[in-house]
Parts: sequence; C-alpha cells; structure tokens
Amino acid sequence: MTLGKKVAIIFPPSNIVGEIVLKQKNWSLIIFEILLVILVIGFWGCGGSSGGGMGSSIIGITTTQVFTPEDAVKILPFSSSLQQGETTAIAILVTDENGNPKDAASVSVFSKLGATWESTTGNTSKGWFYSKYTAGTVTGIDTIAAVSHGSSSTADLQILQKTVATPTLQMYLGNPSTPPAVPVNVSIYSSQVGQPTSDGTVVFSSNGTGNFKDITGTFSKGWFSTTFTPGTDTGSMLLSASFLGVTTSAALNVVNATPPTRLFTVRAHPESIFTGQSSVVLVQVTDANGYPADANVVLSSNMAGTFAQSSGSSKDGIYSTTYQAGTDVGTVTISALYFDKIATTSIVINKPKISVTLATAANKAQINSNKNPVSVLVTKIPATITPKHFGSMVFHQMTQANN
Repeated sequence: MTLGKKVAIIFPPSNIVGEIVLKQKNWSLIIFEILLVILVIGFWGCGGSSGGGMGSSIIGITTTQVFTPEDAVKILPFSSSLQQGETTAIAILVTDENGNPKDAASVSVFSKLGATWESTTGNTSKGWFYSKYTAGTVTGIDTIAAVSHGSSSTADLQILQKTVATPTLQMYLGNPSTPPAVPVNVSIYSSQVGQPTSDGTVVFSSNGTGNFKDITGTFSKGWFSTTFTPGTDTGSMLLSASFLGVTTSAALNVVNATPPTRLFTVRAHPESIFTGQSSVVLVQVTDANGYPADANVVLSSNMAGTFAQSSGSSKDGIYSTTYQAGTDVGTVTISALYFDKIATTSIVINKPKISVTLATAANKAQINSNKNPVSVLVTKIPATITPKHFGSMVFHQMTQANN
C-alpha cells in the first residue's frame, strides 16, 4: 500500500464503500475515519433487527432468518412402518428462534388413526420430549403431529396388517377310552416358529355329546389344559382344538365299562439338567392294591421341551421315556394323565456357567459349574500357555456336573 493514494475498502455483503485517504503525517485522522466507517456499517447491519446484527455484519454473515412453525418443532419417529399393535418410540425436539434447544416447553402429540400414546402431553428436557406410540387396528398411513406453543411438526407412519406365524398344534388326552360321564383330561400344546405360543386363545369343540370345562383358553408357555365329560351315548367322537385357522383333533372312545383303578407315580432322573440336556422320565403304574398294572400313559409338560415318546402303554407297571429340555430355564412340571387324574414331577433347568482354571504345577484343571466342581486330569500343560496349546490338550475322566 502506498501512502497518499486513495484506497476503496468494501465490507461485504453491504457493498458500502468507504474512501480513506492514508496520509503520512496525520495517523490519528486515519484511525478515526476507519472507526467511523465500521460504526456506520455496524448500524446498517443491525438496523430494525434484534440480536447480534453488528458483529455478524462486520464479518460478512447475516443472522436474519425467517422461522416457520415447522422450524421450531421436529417430530422424529424411530420407525417408519409398524404392524398392528406394535410399539415404537417417538422423539420431539423443540428449539427457540435461534435454533437452541428449548427447555420446559410444553408438547402435545396427536394421531390421525387413533393410536395409543404412552404420554400425550409433557415438557421438554434440554429440548427433547419422548413418548411411545402403539399402532391401533386400522391399517394405512397414520399422520402423527407434535404441537408446542403454536408451532407444529408432522410425520407419517405406515401401519401394516399384522402377520402371524402359522401355529403347530398337538392334543393329548388323559385316556383315549372312557365310560359315559367320566371326565378326561385334554391338553393342547402350540408352537410358532419353534417357540411356545403365548397369549393366544384356543377354541375347543367336539362332534359328539358332552361338555368341555372350558370352551376357550389362553396359552401359557405354549400349553392349555381342560377336561371333557362325555354324555351318556357310547361310541367314538373327535375332540378338536382350533387356533389361528389351524385345527388338531384326537379320537375319544366312550364305552360301557368301568375304568380300572390305576395309581401313577412319576419320577425324573436327574432332577436338574442344563438347557438342551435330557432327563429320564419313569411312570410307575399300580392297581388299587399296589400291584404293578398296565395302563395307557400320556405325558405333557408346561415348558418347551421334547418327549422321546409322549404316550404309550406301561409294561409290568413301568413306562419310561426321556424329556429333552428346550432353551427356557426354570422348573418344568412333567404331568402323566389318566382320565381326569394327573400325577406330576418337576425338573429344574439351568443354563451352564462354566469356568476353567488351569494349574501348571499340578497338571490339573478344575471346571467350576453352577452345580458341583468337576476334576479333570490334563496330560500336559506347557509352562507358557498360548492359544495354540489348547488344541493339543487331552482331558480324561471328565464327568458331567450334575451326574
């Protein structure tokens, strides 16, 4: 820059031009003129507006914006589509005119199709308000809205028809043959995609005379049980159970005979197993005098699991099969049905929790389970154990924790 020449200085975006003459001998006048130009430009940038106009105009940025109601409230669903009855979280962000989160702002939410909200009103915390939306039974596009202090925002959710997996049904009778007017236990098991049905409603019917104690029932862990009392007519009839369009049936013979007295005792060994393991189920059948007797045996359980054979006839007073636990943990009740009588036993099912401790000095490893410790003899343990060594270790005398 050369002293004594005229220089044009442009401050964007105002396009105001200030001409400053740089004079070699009057520096105070030069400084005054520069400050005067800055003040004039600052006044122009903030005239008629509020908040921080001067500083932003000096650096060439304007903060003057037009805020619409949609700019102040944003509704953000966590899912864009749901099936009937499904639930998703909804977040609402409320900001002030400067775009900052607004605390303690009142918020109301609405649904066009009449969904269920966990909370329809509330106040923001650091700008945010959350609620849960549960779709109703009406399918289509549901427009949801959030309103706060006159500002609003909307979003669309697609509500789809609920798809239900086809169930697999199995029916068990306490005895396939019964005299007139003698009740028989009826148990139904339902699974969907390999999992026990919960909360579904089963409907019973028959093509003969008689009455179910319960015409309908709700599954619990896949099971529901009731009794059927036939009328006075003899002959064969079908007992049926229906759920989600699927029907299963079992034949019941009504005969003029008095059922023999049979006493059942059910035992399981072992009485505690891990998920996926099996336990032997023994049913002892005796007559009224305590002597071994033969009878038809029907087994059921109140948790997901598999019998090798769920029904059959005892031989010399004994019926034996195995029960394999599923993935559920807890106490499963094993029931043996005989007409309207039930004998039960229990098996405790745990998940394995195993930790291995290796000792180089003793060349032994101890496996601690959630049952009893198991001693394992190791042929050789290197002084320095690395991952590659584990593949060459040989374990002997390994016994199951619960045996």
